[in-house]
Amino acid sequence: MFSILALVPVFIGVLLVLTGKVGNFRKFIPIAMALAILLGVLVTVNSGLLQERINSFVSRWHYSPPPTLIGQQFHWAFRQQPGLFGKGLGRATSITRHLGPTKLVTTFHPKLLYEIGLLGCLAFLVIVTSLTFLTFKAYCCVRDKNLRVVGVSFWSLILLLSYCPHGYPLDLNPAAVYYWFFAGVTLKLPEIEQGENNINNQS
Repeated sequence: MFSILALVPVFIGVLLVLTGKVGNFRKFIPIAMALAILLGVLVTVNSGLLQERINSFVSRWHYSPPPTLIGQQFHWAFRQQPGLFGKGLGRATSITRHLGPTKLVTTFHPKLLYEIGLLGCLAFLVIVTSLTFLTFKAYCCVRDKNLRVVGVSFWSLILLLSYCPHGYPLDLNPAAVYYWFFAGVTLKLPEIEQGENNINNQS
C-alpha cells in the first residue's frame, strides 16, 4: 500500500510533464486537497495504519531489495545453463505447477531466460523494443492535442510494461491484454487523426 501511495504521485507528475498538462495543474488542486483530507481522516481514525504500512514497506525492502533480488535471479538463471532455447515454456510459471515440476522465479526476465533461453529472451527484447519505438513514432506523428495526450499516456504504459523486471506483467491478465490493445490503438492514432480530418473537411 505504501509503495503504491509513493509511486502514484510520481507517475502522475511524469504524465503531467509528458502530456504538457503542467500548466493546467490548478485544475487538480481541489482533487489533491480532497484526497489529502480523506487521507488525513483515515490516518486520524486509525493512527497506527500508516506507520504499520511504512514499517512493512521498509522491512520488505531491507529483507529483499528489488535490485539485489533481480541480480540474484539472473545469476541463478545463468547457473541453470538454459542454453540458447531454455528449459521449456511454463517451467518457471507457477500456474503450470499442476502439469509438472516448476521453479519459483519472481522476476520476469530471469524467468524468460530460464524458460526460452538466451536466444528467446533476446528475441523478446527485440520485439518489445521495436513495438515501443513504433508506438512512439506513431504518437509523434499525431498533431491533434487530444490524440497526443492519449498517445503519450498509452506509450508510457507500453514502455513501462515492456521493460518491467518485477513480476510477470506480460504473462498475466489484465496487464497483458491492456498492453497489446493499447499498442494497437497507439499504432492506429495517425489513421484516426486522418479520419477525423477527412470528416471535418467534408462537413
